[in-house]
Amino acid sequence: MKLNQTRKEFEDLKWANEAREIQFEKVQSKHQELKKRLNQAILEVQQKTSLKNILLEKRIKVLGENVEQKDALIEELIMKLQEPLFDIKANKKPF
Repeated sequence: MKLNQTRKEFEDLKWANEAREIQFEKVQSKHQELKKRLNQAILEVQQKTSLKNILLEKRIKVLGENVEQKDALIEELIMKLQEPLFDIKANKKPF
């Protein structure tokens, strides 16, 4: 009788173990799928960020060039404003 009871318990445990293994495989599969999706999302964000950085760098370059041009114009205007309105040596007005 004890042997039959032990066999019954063994079979129950065997079935429970198989059920747990199936659950584990499902969880493991889901984990791998989520990990794959996470890696894809990270890659996508990195690519978008890289593209945005490139665009921002170009924009900064253009703005820097604009600032240089405006600085040059301002400097030229300052130089013109510092010139005398009447050139005594040439006896003429520069304007």
